[in-house]
Amino acid sequence: MTEEIEMVKEGLKLGQEVAKVGNQAIDVTTKAGTFLSGYISEPLKEFSGMITDKIEYRRWKNAISMAEEAQNILEQRGLPGPTRQPPFKIAHALLESGSLEEDQELKKTWNSLLANSSDSQREEVLRAYISILEEMGSLEVKVLNKIYETVSGKTNVNVYTALLPESAEIASAGEDKKKEKNPSEEINLALALLCRQELISSSVTWVGARVFSTVQLEPLGRKFVEACRY
Repeated sequence: MTEEIEMVKEGLKLGQEVAKVGNQAIDVTTKAGTFLSGYISEPLKEFSGMITDKIEYRRWKNAISMAEEAQNILEQRGLPGPTRQPPFKIAHALLESGSLEEDQELKKTWNSLLANSSDSQREEVLRAYISILEEMGSLEVKVLNKIYETVSGKTNVNVYTALLPESAEIASAGEDKKKEKNPSEEINLALALLCRQELISSSVTWVGARVFSTVQLEPLGRKFVEACRY
């Protein structure tokens, strides 16, 4: 009998938790109508499948948070809200992927990308940018931003990488090769990923091995950073 009573108690507790989550879901869905309508014209039922359990509900809340932060960014630019509705496949992919992010710095990048996708004063966000960001960690984003800031609009210039991500320096033509020091293993891996994504390029030895003592920012890398910057 005691075991049966405990089972009933546990069942009641579970029922209360389910009801609690259900009520929260209703509140969040109502709020979603305000924030997501500027990004998605389709009915919100397209996203209702996200609220199926606690994990998906957490993603749904993250998506709402993204929209709120994007709205704050737009307001800081003097805009009342989205001035351009991105294509559904862009908005959907942004919210779908961004809602999975847990890293606080990367969340800022996702929020900026969402805001820029809905700002008519910015270039349109490409679907490829979302795929690129999905594969990046905060270190790769930090390294790429530092390279972008270092070249400062210049093209076809080499950048020393030994001190990344804290600092970088443009390599002058004919400069002493001794300054070309290899970065740490961690930075080397980050640069390899950025190179694979064709955001940067590196020199290659005669046997085909890549050397990351200096790199160049590629046009795709420049466009990607500008699409993700506040």
